[in-house]
Amino acid sequence: MSDPSGTALRARLALYAAAAALLFLVERAIPNPLPWVRLGLANIVTLVVLLEHGAGAALAVLALRLLLTGLFAATFFGPQFLLSVGGGVASWAVMALAARWGRRIWSPLGLSLLGATAHAGMQLVIVRWLFAPAGAVVALVPLFLALSIVTGLVTGICAEAVLRRLDVAREPPNVWAP
Repeated sequence: MSDPSGTALRARLALYAAAAALLFLVERAIPNPLPWVRLGLANIVTLVVLLEHGAGAALAVLALRLLLTGLFAATFFGPQFLLSVGGGVASWAVMALAARWGRRIWSPLGLSLLGATAHAGMQLVIVRWLFAPAGAVVALVPLFLALSIVTGLVTGICAEAVLRRLDVAREPPNVWAP
């Protein structure tokens, strides 16, 4: 049975956004070695949606997740929110372009590494723009690059696991249907 209005897809995307917001809140409750370093577990959902439903759906989930978490974390339109939005949009854009033009080249793990690096790079650009002199930001590049590799590996491995589970959970087509 098809859904011409797209209601089922919109409902699924809303659930994805809620799951991403929940992952963000859970991760936020976990103590971090550095206050501004997080794994970015919500990005697992963005990558899964990108590969399952396309770039537009992934952007919709990302936008809804950013709005929800900005409200939940009381950071809406503050510097932390701007860092999240900038990093999230940069990550989505790089992963979407790589998935579109290099789907056979980039695995979910590779896309995650690209996205994490874009996220960190855009955050450095925003930090430079809002707070820091250029020299201080340039000094952070090696640290942010190393952290993005670690976070990209973790989220990519998790996204691959979720995608494998989705493949297993799919119903086989009903060959007896008219």
